[in-house]
Formats: sequence, structure tokens, C-alpha cells
Amino acid sequence: MAPRPADEHPHDPLDAGWSETWSFDFTSADGDVGGWAAFTRFADHAWYQAALAGPRRQLLMVLDHHVPFRSNPMEVRTTGLWADHICETPLDHWTLGLETFALGVDDPRELHGRQHGDNVALGFDLEWETDGPVVEHPQDAGVHGYELACRVYGEVLVGRDVIDVEGVGSRSHHWGPIDWVVDDGWHLSGVVEGPTRWSVDSRGGTTTALVETDGTVRRVAASGEVEVDDEGLPVAARVDADGTELRVEVLAVTPVPVEVAGRQVRRPRALCRLRSSGGWTGVGWLELRAGAGGSLGAG
Repeated sequence: MAPRPADEHPHDPLDAGWSETWSFDFTSADGDVGGWAAFTRFADHAWYQAALAGPRRQLLMVLDHHVPFRSNPMEVRTTGLWADHICETPLDHWTLGLETFALGVDDPRELHGRQHGDNVALGFDLEWETDGPVVEHPQDAGVHGYELACRVYGEVLVGRDVIDVEGVGSRSHHWGPIDWVVDDGWHLSGVVEGPTRWSVDSRGGTTTALVETDGTVRRVAASGEVEVDDEGLPVAARVDADGTELRVEVLAVTPVPVEVAGRQVRRPRALCRLRSSGGWTGVGWLELRAGAGGSLGAG
């Protein structure tokens, strides 16, 4: 069943293994700055994660994995963290607000260690407007999800500095019995200069690409691989789909360590530049899931 406007809002949890995530990302057209935010609700608590990154700037990370519930399920209010996720028009327009202090680090690997760094004021006042069809992800073991390519605009505040944002991005929404420990693979979303957007998902050894051109989406078989370093952080990737090769250059990486069922799980995201065999360039985000470690083979 295609996503409905009502699906944009929170769903009732079905069991203890249930979770629901709204994820938002953005990048400038030149890849100089990008960021993302993810809000995940479980049966009795929530996670809030956000990042601002770029090839020539300090990484700013927000990781709060003990967010209490409020009467408004899309509000986050904790000591030092305020965030709102507002559905202005279902499947078309969302607003995200954030006020907090982020951890600023010069070496992303610090997130896998002591997590020592600078205390930096960070704010998002951003809007995501859908720029293409709603793309439904295949239902897998009761997990539902969809993704939308977007135009993103607004402001990001870093300390006293204001960054005007007018770029591209995506947002996604998934809910169901997601096993965060065994969930593996990787996901790439981005726009290649011109009319083409890509969404590539690799899971369980199978890689599929959704290619959207002028509002028409085609699902095509694909192959690809992600190269990671000794910390499991992505350094490069490649995708072959529909007669086109995409080379993925990592511009900045945002580690995301979390603890699930007593086990340390890592789901890093990376701001990327995309280069196609047809000569086009673009930008996007690459996410690795928990099972992605070492050198990832072809899917």
C-alpha cells in the first residue's frame, strides 16, 4: 500500500521490538556543508541525533539516547536540548527546529572514544519541501518505510554565526519491528547534477537502486561496495546501476555510536560527492548500518 498522509504521523507500537524513525538530511550544492537529524521513538523512550559536517569545518554532533516522552510525541524537551518536528503538509512540507549544545570534535573518531571536545551552540531552523514522488521502500518483515527527495532551505546557527541553507536533501520515515543489532548493509541517497536523483539500498547481499528522472521512478538491479577504515567509517563507495557507474567520494563522516541490548552498534553517516560515468557530479549522504564492518563486498 502506498504511503498515505496519515502515515507521516506517529504509529502505535506493536511490541517491545518496535521503533519508528523520522530522518532528515541536507547538503549545499557544492558539498561544503551538510547535516542531518534523526528522531527515533521506541516503546518507552526515544533517541535524538543530529550532525553538522563539512570537509573544512569542525564536526558537530548531538547524541541523546534517553529522551523522555511528552504529550506531543514529536517534541523533544530535555536539559539543554529542544527540538520540534512539524508536519506542515503531509507528504509535502516539514519544518524542523533545534536548539542545543553540540559536541565539537576535530577528529570524528573521538566519537568512538572518550567523546571529549568543544561545547558549541547549534541550531536548525530548516524546511524540507518534497521535490519528486514519494518512494516506498519494500516491506521487510513488517517494517514499513518511504523516502522523499526534497529542497531544503532555512538557517543553521553555529555559535554566533548564521549559515544560510538553500540546498538539496531527503527525508525518510520507517516503523516496525526493526532489529538494530542485526540490521546490516548501507543506504545512499543523493542528487546528480541535472534531473536525476538516486536512492540505493544494499541489504542482505542484495543491492537495488531507485532512479528518478523528471518525476518518473525506476527500480533497477544494482551492484556496489563500500570501503571502510579500521574504525568502520566509510572512506569511499561505488555503485553500478542502469548502465551508469557512480563513484562516491566521502567529504566528511559523522560517527553514530549507540548501545542496543548491551551491544555497541555503529551506524555512521557520511557527506559525499557523487561522480557519474556520464560526467555528472552531485551530492548526497551515505549511511552504514550495524552489520557493516570491515571491507564491504559487492551486493
